[in-house]
Amino acid sequence: MYGWIWRHLPGTTPVRAVISLLLAFGFVVLLFQYVFPWAEPLMPFNDVTVNGGSGSAGAGSPSPSASASGKANINGAALPRAAVGRLAGPADLPAALVPTRTGA
Repeated sequence: MYGWIWRHLPGTTPVRAVISLLLAFGFVVLLFQYVFPWAEPLMPFNDVTVNGGSGSAGAGSPSPSASASGKANINGAALPRAAVGRLAGPADLPAALVPTRTGA
């Protein structure tokens, strides 16, 4: 197909290269301006399913639980007790990784 297009373009090789780049650019613009906006409502990306508020996690969802050692785990990965139920902050990082202020 590309060979057929190349053979039917007018001009020398540099002119054909410029014309083919313009054709490719025009094709991309056509996709982004018309085809993708038309197809967006047909795609399932915004069809979100949320649990009904029962508090139970769905199948395959990571749910924190305590292990026999007293450390929590998410799907088998051990976490310190302090990290369960909240986002990690500067207090959870080693001292060497916490940024410090220098100067006045």
